[in-house]
Amino acid sequence: LKAPYFNSNLESLDPNFQFAFEGLLDASGEENIFDFNADINHADLYALNIVKRDTVADFKGSLNVNLKGNSIDELKGELRFKSFEYKNHLDSFQFEELTVASSFQKNKQTITIDSPDVISGKLVGDFKLTKLPELFSEAIENLYFKSKDDPSKNYQYVDFDIEIYNKIVEVFFPDIKVSANTFINGSIDASENDFSLNFRSPLIGVYDTSFKNINIQIDTDNPLY
Repeated sequence: LKAPYFNSNLESLDPNFQFAFEGLLDASGEENIFDFNADINHADLYALNIVKRDTVADFKGSLNVNLKGNSIDELKGELRFKSFEYKNHLDSFQFEELTVASSFQKNKQTITIDSPDVISGKLVGDFKLTKLPELFSEAIENLYFKSKDDPSKNYQYVDFDIEIYNKIVEVFFPDIKVSANTFINGSIDASENDFSLNFRSPLIGVYDTSFKNINIQIDTDNPLY
């Protein structure tokens, strides 16, 4: 069997997923290539069984992809969203453009997120993208409970600096509200159990509880924090 290779146009008129695709999907070489444009006129993410928490989950927008890699952790290149709109039962969320870029220099990866409407930031280090939630969770846990060393995780470290301009977080986590002008920066080094965090936000809402004027500073190398 030949490896998947598609270089053409595709149009879907499915009422739950209307889109036009033009470009290349190539898994025939040593490294998978994704180079395409997709205009999504309508996608009912609930009907497609992608989103289950909202019965209303409508998405539309344009997507430009120029990526190479055989897994999420290895992807390099650029992903660009344009004219994004997402509606759920609570609200409607829009932004004009958001670009995510990934690059590698030896073992060091840099991921940049850039959108004048919603969020900007950078992550730099030697890490696996799919393991970041676990890395952050363990860093917080290690503030109170010393975990057993796992040699497979010791190589991971990441420096991060993120600024949130609007309520985009609610799209993915509807029970969490994060106001504009929220800043998150710091670093994690799993091999040294080092963790630093500077978190500032005018307002955070979790379920029915709100916290105002938050300023959290953590630094395991500095006993004053």
